[in-house]
Amino acid sequence: MELHVWGQGFDLPSIDPECLAAITFFSIYVKPEKWRLVQSSDPSVSPNRTLPALSHNSRWISGYDDIIRHATTSNDVLVKSVPCLAPIQKAHLIAYTAFIRKHGAPLISLSLYVSSANWVGSTRPLYSKILRFPLPWTVPLFLRSRAHSTAAHLSLSSLDTDYVSPKEKDGSNRQQPAAAADVFNRNPTLESLRTRMHAVTGSLTPDVRSHIRLDGLASDFYAPLEALLRETNMGKTFIQTGGQPTALDCLCYGYLALMLFPELPRRFLADSMNRKHKELVRFTVMMRNLSRKNGDLRVSNSEDGMGGTLARFMDSVADKMPGGLGDAWQRWKRLAAEGKLAGNSVVGWEAYDVLHLAAQILGATLVGLTAAAYKGMLGLGPGPGGHKAWERQILGLGGKGEAGKMFDMAFEAL
Repeated sequence: MELHVWGQGFDLPSIDPECLAAITFFSIYVKPEKWRLVQSSDPSVSPNRTLPALSHNSRWISGYDDIIRHATTSNDVLVKSVPCLAPIQKAHLIAYTAFIRKHGAPLISLSLYVSSANWVGSTRPLYSKILRFPLPWTVPLFLRSRAHSTAAHLSLSSLDTDYVSPKEKDGSNRQQPAAAADVFNRNPTLESLRTRMHAVTGSLTPDVRSHIRLDGLASDFYAPLEALLRETNMGKTFIQTGGQPTALDCLCYGYLALMLFPELPRRFLADSMNRKHKELVRFTVMMRNLSRKNGDLRVSNSEDGMGGTLARFMDSVADKMPGGLGDAWQRWKRLAAEGKLAGNSVVGWEAYDVLHLAAQILGATLVGLTAAAYKGMLGLGPGPGGHKAWERQILGLGGKGEAGKMFDMAFEAL
């Protein structure tokens, strides 16, 4: 079996929580000689285009839950049996799995991707190490954009110093509704209260206000997990199993490890856990030691050559092309993958349409590559791992989708 994951970072075998959870489960339960870890950092290896992905007997299984289900039902691959759960324990596993993903993923997005300090100082340089050129010019940008979407409901976009909200662009957030202003003006008590509130909040810097908000969000995530941990196995596992970890423990470790262990410029998640949730710290350290108990992992990197890397680069650009081209490209790939071929065309597509789309994608890709190569030859400024906010719009293409943002970055080099 081959377990494909995002590459390593922060002294962890993967920088993705779900991939890290799958690695932890395999390290504990699957025989070392039965599997190897492939740090491909390439979701396209899987038909579902997601990582982690497991290749076993010419079959692909994607996603943490399906991978664990496949591993536990396969013959002669487990070192020891996985704990059997009672119906109520299965219900707890499902509920807390959903809780971890719903509330943990946005926090990691804020910490590793949205925060400009952490992104420039730690996360982006890591992707420059684990991705082959020219992928560091495209993939990290798309991942950060997705992280912004994941954490958008938390209203902490101010962590990204280059982000400008639509309200800030049109100035609508600076205006107080007239009706609300009249209420305050007519009521002396409310007016006095507002004055004192402004005096308090006005003395706080944006960083301090964000830190207070982040600390509250972190505690909202940590507290329920710590309460469940206290109820079972003296804080060893989340479900009463005699001390043996379950899929829930491995999943929780994947998220907590990326909150606790990374050395970041701003460690608000780690600071909150260390300060107020000691049992979660002990659990996370225990799970890391348990996952390393069987020695070093059998690790191999992706075997794709430069041709495969360039194909992936073109694919990542095509997916985000503006003007409907990205959607058209994705539709083409989906129909082709489903085998809906008819002579020289895909069902619903003429050969001319396909060639026209491919020509536009190739042209846009060559523009980006030329700009990147020109920058490298002249040595103009920092590369992908440098300290520069590449998302800042220069030539005005940012409004053309993710590909536009990428070409803004490329044109900035010129």
